[in-house]
Order: sequence, then C-alpha cells, then structure tokens
Amino acid sequence: MEEYYSSEEFKEILAQYKNYINGQEARLLDSDEITDVAEYYHQNDQYEEARQAVELCLHLYPGTTGACCFYARLTMFVDKDIERAKEIAEQIEDKSDIEYTFITAELMIAENKLSEADRYIEENIAEDSDEYDITCVDVAEMFADYHAYKYCKKWLTRSGLTDDNRYKELMGIVTMNEKEFGKSEKIFNELIDEDPYSAQYWNHLATTQFLNNDLSGAADSSGYALAIEPNNVDAIQNMANSMHALGNNEQALKYYTMLSKLKPHDETGELFAGLSLIGMKEYHKAVPHIEKARDIAIENFNLAKRKNYYPEEELSCLHGVLIELIHAYSHCNDHDAANAAIDQYLAHDGNAAIAEILRAYVEMESGHKDQGLAILDRVCRLYSNDVEVLLSAGLTAFDHFCIIKAKEYLSSMVQIAPESWNEGYAYLAYCYYFQNKEKEFRHYLSIACKRNPMEARYVLSSLFPADTDPKDYPDTPTLIP
Repeated sequence: MEEYYSSEEFKEILAQYKNYINGQEARLLDSDEITDVAEYYHQNDQYEEARQAVELCLHLYPGTTGACCFYARLTMFVDKDIERAKEIAEQIEDKSDIEYTFITAELMIAENKLSEADRYIEENIAEDSDEYDITCVDVAEMFADYHAYKYCKKWLTRSGLTDDNRYKELMGIVTMNEKEFGKSEKIFNELIDEDPYSAQYWNHLATTQFLNNDLSGAADSSGYALAIEPNNVDAIQNMANSMHALGNNEQALKYYTMLSKLKPHDETGELFAGLSLIGMKEYHKAVPHIEKARDIAIENFNLAKRKNYYPEEELSCLHGVLIELIHAYSHCNDHDAANAAIDQYLAHDGNAAIAEILRAYVEMESGHKDQGLAILDRVCRLYSNDVEVLLSAGLTAFDHFCIIKAKEYLSSMVQIAPESWNEGYAYLAYCYYFQNKEKEFRHYLSIACKRNPMEARYVLSSLFPADTDPKDYPDTPTLIP
C-alpha cells in the first residue's frame, strides 16, 4: 500500500477529497476512492480523519461493503467497541458478498471465538468455487492477524497456491511461531531474493532473527527495511528492540523515540525510551518517559474496560509500566513517589505479594537492605508455591547484590517451576558462579542458554569473551575461572 499511497493516482484522489470536504470545486469520488483515503489516514494514525472520511463515504454510499468493513474494523481497534462494530457490519447491503462473511468471522475472532469463526467460514465458503484456493489464503491471513496460527496453518494447507508469495509469507510466519526458525528464515530469504525492496519481508526476517537470538542479523535486516521505508513502524520497532537487546542504549533510545512519535497511543515507545535511559543511568531523564507511558496505559485500559474489549491485556501492560516506574522512582531516591506508584498498582488490581516485593525494592534502594530482605523473606514464606513471586524476590535480591539470598529464592523457584518455565535460570547460574560452584554454575548455565538465550546474554555476557553467542556459553571457559 505504501507504493500506492505515493503514486500520482492516489495523490490526485487525496487532493480531490480535501477540496470536497473544504467546500472547494472537486469531482465526486466513488466509494472505493474515499475508503482508500480513510485507510491512508488510518495507516498514519490519523484516526479522526479516517473516521471523517469513512462516515462521509457511508453518507454518500450507504451500505457499501468496503466502507462498512473498514468502519467496523476502525471501531473495533480504535474505539474498542465491538458491539458497535457488529452494528456497522450488519449495515452491509449485499450479505452475499464474501467480505460480509469475512468481517462477520473476524468479529468472532476478535471476541476469541476461534472455533465458532472457523465453523462459520466452513459453512459459508463453497469448496467448488473457482476462487477457493485464494479464499483459503485470505482466511489464513485473517487468522494470522489475530495470532491464531493453528487455524492459519489449517486454512493454508487447504490451498493449492503453494508457489504464491502470500502463501509463502504466511507459512513463514507460521513456522516462525512454531519456533522453526531455520525454515522461517529460509522462506523469508527466498521471498527477499524475489523482491529485495519489500520492507515487509525484511521485517519478517528481522523478527525471525530476533526470536532466534540473532540480534545483529535482526538489526541488519531492520536497517534494510528502513532504507526502503524510513518511517516503517515495524522496522523501527524491530531496530529498537535489537539495539535494546544488544545493550546499545543510545541507539535504542533513538528508535524508541521515533516509535513513540509514530504510535502516540501505544505506551511501548515511551516505556522503552525510559528503560534505555535507565540503561544509561540517566534516571531522572527516564522518569518523564515512563510517566507518559503510564498515562497512555491507563487511558488504554480504561477504554478497554469501558468497552469490555480485552481489558485483561491492557491491565497487564499497565502493571508492567507501573513496576518499571516504581523502579525508576527508586533509582531517583524519590521513595514517596515510588510508594505512591505501588498504591496505584494495587488500586489497579495489582498482585499483593508483588506489591510487597516492590516495597522491599524501595527499601533496599533507600539503603535499608535488612528491612528489604525481611520483607522478601516473609513474602517468600507465605507464597512458597508461587514461581512468579519467588522469581521477583530473587531478582530484587540480585539487583541489590544480595547474592546468597537471591540464590535461596531462585533455588526455591526452580524446584517448583514447570518444565516450560524459562526465567531466572541465568541469574541462578550467576549466583553459583559468584560462589565458585562450577558444577552448579554449568548446570544452570546450560538450562538458561537453551530456554532463554536472551536472558543469558543480558545476565552472563560479561563472563565470556565479547561477541560470544549464548548458545556457545556452556562450552566456553569464563574470562575469570
């Protein structure tokens, strides 16, 4: 779409539209053209302009399928109002149009009614249709948009268009989410060979590389995407994430700042800009960014709660932001603000045990280690079967150089952690390294590198020669035996 929006054809349509709404002489645009304008504004996060355009379209052309579908999605994603989105979808005049089937199914998917949506599509798509193969790819893409990769794969395998680039792209996404990173990279590299100027393909490759802990590769691929489309949001976020994971806080700050300007209603850019500044020990500069992230997160949660549109996801984001804000206030020795933020965390249904651990963090940042450890001991006794609590206590002790206590809490954690658990092992490995217990160090080092190489890099990279890949840590001698 970026190429289309840059074309002379679309520029003329946009100019005619602006003339029309400003009362100047203009030709009457058709419904598809006005919907294109609405989609252009939406892509640029100009939501009110997008709404104005699509409402004009539906005033001029009531019941138009494309405009109704767009307006329903805008209402669902921006206003978080799925009931209103259903009402708009029902305004589609031609219920036999396959796009009506798609928007109806998509609204089911948005409500997490995956099997119901799958069954509805089965009942409303004819297998003997000449368009069946391409329709299967369309259905797969819709499920992929909602991270429903099991259903995406199901519909992909029904299509015979295995040489189609969209089919290949979706299969690359499916294999990536199945952690078949080698297969995924191969697919995206083949697509890039066919179209080296596709920022989207470079972004997919960057995401695959990032998830496979190839951070330098991810940064390189993001760089190619940005060379093609300098304001591509996914490329900027991929580059920011890569720089952050590599510990290049200055570059991470640059790209997270760009992200926050392009996505002002998403807390991610502001939050990680603040965390990048914390990595640079610029604590006082970090606080305003994380405070802004908190305000955005609260606004998003309140809207989601009001519309009952996945409020639990927005609440989880808000909790994460508040925890980082508490840490930032503590680094700045603003302990009153930190404790007020803990109260805010609890007021938003925060975990009471985690709140106590946060109070311990504030005490320890104030230089009151004994008081902080007393809180941690009490919480860990009360919640001895909670892996999240034991992890949080262990990391709090670790951050304040209480290595023996950190080992105690983390050792309790691994005894009860499920086989799929992947957090904290690198920290426990470091505790054993600090105590010169080589056997235990190597044991937990191996687990950490296998289950969570990114955490292993973050915690343990200083123990090994520069640029050593975490997968090679278990077989590499430490710099200081």
